[in-house]
Amino acid sequence: MHISNVFRRLAAYGTGVALVASGVALAAPSRAAVPASAGLADSARSGVNWLLGELAANGHRFQQSFEGQKFDDIGLTIDALLAVASAGGNTDAEATAATNYVVANAASYVSFDADRYAGPLGKLMVFAQARGLATTNVGVLNLENEIRDRLQPSGRFSDKSDYGDYSNGVGQAFDMIALSKTTAKVPATAVSWLLAQQCPDGGFRIDYSEGVACTTAEDSDLDATSFALLALSVSSLTGPQDAKIADGIDYLFDNQDETGLIGNANSSGLAASALRT
Repeated sequence: MHISNVFRRLAAYGTGVALVASGVALAAPSRAAVPASAGLADSARSGVNWLLGELAANGHRFQQSFEGQKFDDIGLTIDALLAVASAGGNTDAEATAATNYVVANAASYVSFDADRYAGPLGKLMVFAQARGLATTNVGVLNLENEIRDRLQPSGRFSDKSDYGDYSNGVGQAFDMIALSKTTAKVPATAVSWLLAQQCPDGGFRIDYSEGVACTTAEDSDLDATSFALLALSVSSLTGPQDAKIADGIDYLFDNQDETGLIGNANSSGLAASALRT
């Protein structure tokens, strides 16, 4: 696999977790806004201005270095734009310019030759929805069709690739959140697969490389749990399925220390978004 494609795969799943917390909430059902203090509002605006300034200074996208080479990090750029959207900055000129950059590079972000990557497809569709784009034509991609094509009989959204299936818990959640805003909604099989990834301690695993279900608490992951709760919150659940959400919430609180931190700053941001939802 070409080195730039390796980096793109890594970046798509591993960057900008804290920023994603704000963006994922955009896909949740509408609810009354929680009033923010003037200080919090000012802080959010300051953060958005910084992100937009960084995007403007770097050609409307973020980049990362990998083995001495620089590559566009479309995933991290999407994270930033989701945060901007959640803070009401969608009309900013730089947000529009960066959005255009993402759309122009959408195909390379979710594919390589004939490959299709399930997680990036979901993340790209959530981004398109947050930006008010037509998801049937994002960089010539019909994202809903692409995502549904990645759904396996098991309910897992899997990569189509000659180099292995790297789909995981974060990508599964993004795909479900994206489809929740479509007419056909989230497939019941996808819900069943995700719930099978809940570990005995209530957490959810992120790594899908071994087995079809989580059987040990050692595999629980804070970020995967928060993403799973967000995805389940926008899915149709049976009574027994809905009851499992409480175990996921308990897992997050069980990992909270006396300062309020849940794991680290990134995981705390995601957990806060999941718990609020």
